Amino acid sequence: MFLPFLVLILVGCMARADESDQELRKRWYLEPGGELQKDVWYPEHYFKVPDDLTDDEVRQMVGRLFVEDDNNHNFARLKLLGERAMPMLVEGLHHPRIASLRFKEERPIGGDSPLDRIISLIEPFGPAEAVAPLVSLAEHQDPYFRAEAAKGLASIGTAPCVTPLEVLLFDSDLNTRASASLGIRRILKEKRATEEFKQGIYPALQKDLAADKTDWMTARMMVEIDRERTLPIILASEMLSVNNPDIGDLLDVLNQKSVVLPLENLLPLIKAIQKRGPVNEYPSAYGEALKLYARNPDDKTEEVVRAALNSEDALVKYAALDSLVILAGMSAPIEYSRGLLKTQKLEKLTKPQQYCYCVDRYLFDLADGGHRFYFASTWGGRKQDLD
Repeated sequence: MFLPFLVLILVGCMARADESDQELRKRWYLEPGGELQKDVWYPEHYFKVPDDLTDDEVRQMVGRLFVEDDNNHNFARLKLLGERAMPMLVEGLHHPRIASLRFKEERPIGGDSPLDRIISLIEPFGPAEAVAPLVSLAEHQDPYFRAEAAKGLASIGTAPCVTPLEVLLFDSDLNTRASASLGIRRILKEKRATEEFKQGIYPALQKDLAADKTDWMTARMMVEIDRERTLPIILASEMLSVNNPDIGDLLDVLNQKSVVLPLENLLPLIKAIQKRGPVNEYPSAYGEALKLYARNPDDKTEEVVRAALNSEDALVKYAALDSLVILAGMSAPIEYSRGLLKTQKLEKLTKPQQYCYCVDRYLFDLADGGHRFYFASTWGGRKQDLD
């Protein structure tokens, strides 16, 4: 629906002068005397929402998104408003320049166009009222605006978004296709998509996978939506092959979703990977295959896994350790220990749980700053206390 009177308000807001710097700091800044630089991004916790903020003021802030510079931290303040700003941001999608204006600077704060900024702000909330203007933008002649529309529609993730996204997934422009795919992947990961959206978009993803038979990212989205429905599709495809350059990534997806791969498919794959040379060419694929083997073991699984503990490749060694954990009936001991520490102190955990978490911290700190960093930290001290 076109809202001419609101558009006029937005256009008028752009022409109005901003609050004085002193007044803005007094009302919005947690530390009014702080030296926040103009045109520099600051997170929302530097600001506060004024108690007397009006809807017209929010509309003026949305109008300010159409100005390239952000010298009053307008974008961060709008982000702080969250859901309060959604109606006005949706009004901004009806602005007469929303489908034409792009900024000259390479990376201005908030985005490289008003549309990019508005979509970034509405993305966490997915307002249904934004669907109609975004559907219109999805038919834009300029692929830049189609890509932005794809990102916005995917972030909403409801049934009315399915049909335009089905088209955008197969757009002639690579960036538009990627934007649609990444957006769908993000909303599935965040578990914000409705069931109607997931079931509606599934056939398009299946069609996409059929066009690119080794696309593990599309396979991941399909597994996320319906694991049982997707596994036969993967088994019948060319994906489970050492000829797939992304075979390791695909097997990682199956492990993340605790997929039980039939041995008649898995064992020939393991042999093929071994024949290619798991240490030099396919360490991640071999390691992920070992974990899948542990999820569906036979009488030789433990022998194969323990042999992998002597591998020259660190990825294979770690995967072998994970596989032994899976064989023991524990899928994620480190994550389990981390979860326990959200509600109780380390000393309340069992000794194995304490050591498990300390080793996890050791590996993290080792990668960050080496042994000295770890033993100088709190966790290094706790590890010594446990000995």
